Amino acid sequence: MRTKAPANPATLAAGPDAGVALLPPAKSDAAYLAQYTRARILAARAGHAVAVATLADPSAALGENVRLADDGRTILATVPGRAVLRDGKVSIEPTLEFRSDLGAAFGPIDFPGDVAVGRDVLDNANLSCDGPLTVGGAIEAAAVRAGGALVVDGGILGKHRGTVAAASVRAHFIDRVTVTAAGDVACHREIAASTAIASGKIDVPGGTIIGGRLVANAGVFCGSLGNAAGVRTVVEVGVDEAFRSTLPACLAAVDAQQAKARRMEQSVAPLLALGKTLSEAQKERATQLIYEASEATEQAARAATDLQERQARATASARAEVHVADVLYPGVVILLPGYQVQIATPFQGPLIVCLRGGTGGPPEVCVVEPGGGGLQVLSAESRPEDPTSTTSARRAA
Repeated sequence: MRTKAPANPATLAAGPDAGVALLPPAKSDAAYLAQYTRARILAARAGHAVAVATLADPSAALGENVRLADDGRTILATVPGRAVLRDGKVSIEPTLEFRSDLGAAFGPIDFPGDVAVGRDVLDNANLSCDGPLTVGGAIEAAAVRAGGALVVDGGILGKHRGTVAAASVRAHFIDRVTVTAAGDVACHREIAASTAIASGKIDVPGGTIIGGRLVANAGVFCGSLGNAAGVRTVVEVGVDEAFRSTLPACLAAVDAQQAKARRMEQSVAPLLALGKTLSEAQKERATQLIYEASEATEQAARAATDLQERQARATASARAEVHVADVLYPGVVILLPGYQVQIATPFQGPLIVCLRGGTGGPPEVCVVEPGGGGLQVLSAESRPEDPTSTTSARRAA
């Protein structure tokens, strides 16, 4: 982080900005340096030094979202955003705005605040921000990440190359792209030939889902699922893919910490057995080993607790249901916890595909009418228990 003014700050401006200079990004910060060189975007996180003032009263140079450092002349950001100098005052603008298209010519954009793009995010663009992202047009085959909600007025057209990740995603249509959301994925018209993964729900009210793979912890809702041509469309519900995909590595990390603690305890045991005959050096070594063993044990316990909390949140929001308002077509494969079913004949909606308790036996995959109407049991195949299921998470404790 840049917390001090450099020895040779940028040349002070003339006119109304005289006596105040924005600081260029640190040369060691490759992402910010690329932005500064190509697009003149001076991004800063809270606490970063963004300018230096040599005025008789440096506080006169303070605009919005900034403060003076202890040296009385360095100006620090109080919120993440873009540093600007206007009429002799330095401010931080939390939102970075592109009024037209955003293309690869800007270089990789990694912004610590919010971003608004007036038109399209073009092919090969690389855009990342820590806050919400709004796009007035479409997103093409670009790499896009938003720490907050992503709202696209047009569609996302990935051309089998684009990737989009955000806290939540809302777009007019989603086509040939990989979309990942920590919350919901909502689409007005269609999701086609895409991979869509949501820790919340996938919602295409009145629209169509055709082809690709969808995974939604809180269920899938759509108008039509599949199409009359029988295009293979895979839908999995009731599982948090983000938790499932990271669980093996997290469990391995917990095991490694526990093994480290055991090694430390085994190393200190011979020293403790010597009792009062320990030399000062041995006592110091024993104390260090005991401390390291305790630290490793505490880290393993914290990691295990974090896994259990994540699992509890995923379970609380899980909804293993597929809601279809219009038509469920052949060629659709639906995966529910422990079961898999391939749709062989069309079903007219509105309907819900879900698990219902079998008579004196295990659950069955059923097609039911909303409100508890007619029920039809589907021929389903059982699936082995996922190795990243809740029992695996509990093992970490």
